[in-house]
Amino acid sequence: MKRNSRFCQFVFAIICGFLYPLVSWAGEGEAPAGVTQGVPAELVKAGAVQGLSAQDWKKMEAGEIVILKEMRRDEGKAFIQSALIFQKPIEEAHGLLTRTERQEEYLPHLDRAILVKREGNRDLIEFILHFSFIDIRYQVKHYYGEPGEYRMSWALNPDFKNEIAQLEGYWRFYRLDNSRTLARYGTLVKVGRLIPKFIEEALSRKDLPKSLGQLKKWVESGGTWRKPEYKK
Repeated sequence: MKRNSRFCQFVFAIICGFLYPLVSWAGEGEAPAGVTQGVPAELVKAGAVQGLSAQDWKKMEAGEIVILKEMRRDEGKAFIQSALIFQKPIEEAHGLLTRTERQEEYLPHLDRAILVKREGNRDLIEFILHFSFIDIRYQVKHYYGEPGEYRMSWALNPDFKNEIAQLEGYWRFYRLDNSRTLARYGTLVKVGRLIPKFIEEALSRKDLPKSLGQLKKWVESGGTWRKPEYKK
């Protein structure tokens, strides 16, 4: 019995010694299911990298915008979500984006952004979108979060006769280090029956990479960059 037991142990050791290099090789270079390496633990815990792959992270570090698959959140509403890294400290990135009346400087199709009212960490902006044959006017309420909170959210002003049916969105900002900010963005747009459907696509998924790309340029320039067609 002892001889058989030793023989089995010997064979098991040989098999393990043969398989271990194969298992190690098979896993080498594979992207993890989610991003954790190189990200502060508190950001992982806060859900800052949820849904992001290692490949997504590489793209963002190279300056690209990552458009995520639609995910259900907030009472079952489907938000189109994206993520990017600003080469700016979180205070500066958040501070620039709270100047919501300056969106006309960088967003495609946005002709005017008129500040109606600003009180504390809230404002009301009237927007005028221009497409080749139609102008769309609506008002949006923005909320910037409490002091020390780096986030934003917005929705249509229900007291205004908006020419789109639904608009909601959010920004969440996370400090990567003293000079970089991870930003998560979500938007939900429905234009209604009287406006062509292609405009809804332009305001959401279709033009989102371009819109966020221009926004990124604007933020990283400290608010000095302007879209080529901006004339004001």
